[in-house]
Amino acid sequence: MRDALLHGLALGFTSIWLRSDVQALVTTITTKRRPTELYGVLSDIDSISSFFSVCRFSYISRSLNGPADSIAKAHLCNVPLS
Repeated sequence: MRDALLHGLALGFTSIWLRSDVQALVTTITTKRRPTELYGVLSDIDSISSFFSVCRFSYISRSLNGPADSIAKAHLCNVPLS
């Protein structure tokens, strides 16, 4: 989510709608709960999202998210590890 927000900013988007098949993540972001182990990244997401005039997060079931999931997995296979 953080990287998607940063990418959207880099492309000049002013509105963004991010969907995830991880319902717990979407709930955590939208309720602004900050579990200790995720505090940093969730704070980053909150901060970056404020740069958009519209920023929405929602859950989508994996069965409806097939094409996006395939693209994300293909990208992960092609990204060199640091």
